[in-house]
Amino acid sequence: MNKLIIASAAAALMVGISGSAFAAMSAADCQSLFERADISKDGSLQADEAKVFLDAMNQAQVKPKDVSMVTKDEFTMACEKDAFANIDPATIGTAASTTATTEQPAATTEQSTTATTEQPAATSGEQALAVPEAIMASDFIGSTVYSGSNENIGEVKDVVLPESGGQAQVIIDVGEKDVAVELSQLKIAATTDGLKVALDATKADLEGLPEFKQQ
Repeated sequence: MNKLIIASAAAALMVGISGSAFAAMSAADCQSLFERADISKDGSLQADEAKVFLDAMNQAQVKPKDVSMVTKDEFTMACEKDAFANIDPATIGTAASTTATTEQPAATTEQSTTATTEQPAATSGEQALAVPEAIMASDFIGSTVYSGSNENIGEVKDVVLPESGGQAQVIIDVGEKDVAVELSQLKIAATTDGLKVALDATKADLEGLPEFKQQ
């Protein structure tokens, strides 16, 4: 009789333990557990968040369609079957990516291999060209001489070449007389209208020079 009572008590104790171990969690408990596990708060468990639950879900025969993203419905279904009873609570909600992902914009190293030089648009048919390497005397003689402010200050009348050494001189007709200036003082540029000759002087400056007289 005593043995029967003891056996019955042991059976009742085992039933009680078994019932407590596999008692289904409530919907509220599962909701709370899911929110704790959903670190990214995107409404689903990504691979690193779900990895602690996958084995338990497979054992409970609730296999997620995509192991890289467990939906809330799949999680709740497994939870209500008490699939997560043996999972250490300390491991829930602590999953985090241990690999830092540093996204850097693609390096764009654009190097221009062609130098582009922008020059102001030429006015009055002028082209921003270098001083011509060689000019014909026939083109040069008769050219109008302009000041820095584009004032007509005279006309090239002739060119005097030194016999040896020295500087070539240009004879400029300033109206009432001819004056001589060194060729190096003139700025000569090619334009679409022909040569343009400029001198950093005013008409008054030229008129103040001594008159050139041919010897």
